[in-house]
Amino acid sequence: MSSFSNLYKKIYEHNAQSSDYISNFIKNPYSYLKARYYFITANTIVYLIQNLNFNPRYITFIYIIQGFVAMILLNLDNIYIKLIAIFLIFSKGTFDWADGHYARIKNKTSLTGHILDIYGARLNSVFFIIGLGYYQYVKYENEIFIYIIIFIPLFMFGYLEKYAYQIIFDKLEIKQTQKNTIQSKSVKRNLFSFIIKHKNYILNILDDRSRTVDLILFFIILEIFYKIEITYIFFILIFIKWFLIWTFSLLYHSSTNWSENIIKEKIDKINK
Repeated sequence: MSSFSNLYKKIYEHNAQSSDYISNFIKNPYSYLKARYYFITANTIVYLIQNLNFNPRYITFIYIIQGFVAMILLNLDNIYIKLIAIFLIFSKGTFDWADGHYARIKNKTSLTGHILDIYGARLNSVFFIIGLGYYQYVKYENEIFIYIIIFIPLFMFGYLEKYAYQIIFDKLEIKQTQKNTIQSKSVKRNLFSFIIKHKNYILNILDDRSRTVDLILFFIILEIFYKIEITYIFFILIFIKWFLIWTFSLLYHSSTNWSENIIKEKIDKINK
């Protein structure tokens, strides 16, 4: 049985390699501290279950269920239950980090597990946004929030670039004789150029990382105990962000030779 400190060292080293904020307090103080919280809580779970032997995906399932339960609890008419929901959302990364940590110490890592982990994170993001939207509907009794709730999952999961990758994956099965027929055309410098260049910055605005989610949770707590109204602004801005992403993807990825370029790029990598 591994000690708590040895397991902690493993989870720290693994995550420090992939995330620069893990070991840089000056650059990202909040993310640095939040990562420590996830380290301790996720490592505690793995320490307690390390002698068990099961598929790590069950921990991922708990992670997904946690987000769904928090969505429901956030909208029950009880202050203490709302606070429990806020705690569950605040701690959502615990099981997210624990499943991978457990898989590594049990040598059960897999591509399928990695895919499920990313899928679980996206579901948690959707659960939080839906919960936040229904919270606004209950508070203001305005049906516009219901319509926004309906469309946000469509924008998050249904924008063209995501769908296109599935088609591209299927196209990569083309025969060798067909490979040379794919031609790459330069992408025109147009009004999309600026957005493509700054894509990561745009996606990081009101994203689903702790810095954003925890800030919204903080304002929800203030709304519970004080007469302030601010979280609806975050919800509307999140809707606008995903609407713009969906619209941009529909226009850009349907009006250029983007798909052909991606296929050629992937085939070139396969041939190397």
